[in-house]
Amino acid sequence: MKKDRAIELLGGTPKKAAEAMGYRAVQTIYLWPDVLPQATADRVMGVVGRMSKPGKRRRRAQPTTQEHGHA
Repeated sequence: MKKDRAIELLGGTPKKAAEAMGYRAVQTIYLWPDVLPQATADRVMGVVGRMSKPGKRRRRAQPTTQEHGHA
């Protein structure tokens, strides 16, 4: 994946891309090579997937009263 495409997917600017990736400094994006290593590209795609599904977080099931030993 090319750096420009990753930035586009992550919000369109290096600043938005850095925020989406959880980086404290936008300079981290500028340090990416023009063609991202596979591990970085995979992480970008994971972040993009989470961005497009804001309400799809997995929630832990709430225990029932029977699981607590209550009748």
